Amino acid sequence: MRYKHLIIALLLGSCASKTVTFTTSEKASLSLVTPSNTDGQGERIGDTPQTIPLQRLEGKVLKVSGPGILPQFWVLSKLPDGDTKIQLKLDRKIEEGPKKNPNLSYRLLMKAYKALADKNYKLASELAIQLARIERDIAAPHVIHALSLLQQGQNREAKVALEAARSFDPEDAEITKLLQAVK
Repeated sequence: MRYKHLIIALLLGSCASKTVTFTTSEKASLSLVTPSNTDGQGERIGDTPQTIPLQRLEGKVLKVSGPGILPQFWVLSKLPDGDTKIQLKLDRKIEEGPKKNPNLSYRLLMKAYKALADKNYKLASELAIQLARIERDIAAPHVIHALSLLQQGQNREAKVALEAARSFDPEDAEITKLLQAVK
C-alpha cells in the first residue's frame, strides 16, 4: 500500500548555520533525497538523534521514516546563525481498521479549497496536511498545499509539494504545468 507523504517546510531566519541536530521521542531513520525523487532511497544518514552539517543539507530533502512511522520530508532554508536543534514529532501510520467516513475527506477538501479562495493560505495548508494524513494516495491535498505556499512566496517548498502531487497523479497535466512554472 502506498502512503501519502507529509511535506513540511521549515523556514527560519537568515543563513550560515553550522549544523542542524534532529531529535525524536523514538528512533527514526534519516535519509537525504532529492526534491524530484522523494520516494527514492537516497543517502541514508543514520538514526535519530543526528547532527548534520548544513552544507550537506543544501539542495536536498531530509526524509524521516521508520517502522510504523508516516514518512516526513523536511526542506531547510534560511537557517539562523549557529547550530540549530529540531525536535521532530513523528506521526504514526494509521492501521487498517473499520471503514472511515468518506464525508470527512470531502469536507476537509471543500474547506481547504474555500480557505484557498478566501486567501487564508495558512488554514488552507493546515487543512490540506490534515487531508493528506487521511487520504494517503491522492494528489489534491498536495496541490492545495503547494498553491498556498506559492501565494506565500515559498516556491522551493511548493515545488516539493507539487512533486508529491505528481507522484500520485502523473497524468494530471495541470500539475506538470504548475511544476514548470515554479522557479
